[in-house]
Amino acid sequence: MDDRLYIRDKGGDIKFYFDTNKGVIRQDNWQAPSLKNSWVNYSNSWNKAGFFKDRQGIVHLKGLVKGGNPNSSSSKLSTIFQLPAGYRPLTRELMLVITNNYQVARVDIYSNGNVIANRYSNGWLSLDGVSFRAHR
Repeated sequence: MDDRLYIRDKGGDIKFYFDTNKGVIRQDNWQAPSLKNSWVNYSNSWNKAGFFKDRQGIVHLKGLVKGGNPNSSSSKLSTIFQLPAGYRPLTRELMLVITNNYQVARVDIYSNGNVIANRYSNGWLSLDGVSFRAHR
């Protein structure tokens, strides 16, 4: 027995808990994705690429990344990373983000979990503030 209120699923896994001593709701930790296509974290001075899902089912992205090679020689698209099942949208999500020289770039999150930069500068690209509802 402790000072927390728990909600569990039928398998006994904790889905939610509220710490009654501190008045806080526990959230999942940030997870670091495996970056693809020569994408790397910008530097240790900035957020590293990451994602988590909050208790309302909203997936949040963060990070400043750079580099990135197009998926093909004729493509201006580059897959940054892939989200695992349970962290993916039902249909494709289109997001506007900031890229090098403070220009706007597009990031699409596909239902297969691919997070794809579209018309971006490979100097840097920010994922900070990107969020969407996960498909259950």
